[in-house]
Amino acid sequence: MYAKTEKRTDAFLLSRGITAAQYNVLAVLAEEDDGINQLSISQRMLVSQGNITRILDKLVHGGLIRREKDMAARRHKRIFIRVKECNLHNEIKLAYDINTFANCPLN
Repeated sequence: MYAKTEKRTDAFLLSRGITAAQYNVLAVLAEEDDGINQLSISQRMLVSQGNITRILDKLVHGGLIRREKDMAARRHKRIFIRVKECNLHNEIKLAYDINTFANCPLN
């Protein structure tokens, strides 16, 4: 059951041009009006900073997020979701929630 759900979720997200890991980063960023640093993202997602770096690079290249210098800690960067992509995140979340609950067997 889990593998089937995961496969459907991956296909659903890929049809919108993102992977599950990229969606999870967008979900974290959608909650942050003032951006967030890379370490905080990796801690929330329970993955290494190296993995987050690769995901962020792809999201920046795809125009989904932006990196800005952190004025409080100049060696760090803050990560922001772009407004249009925040709308994409909300659209995906709503469609995913509806799809998940519609296909969830009731015991």
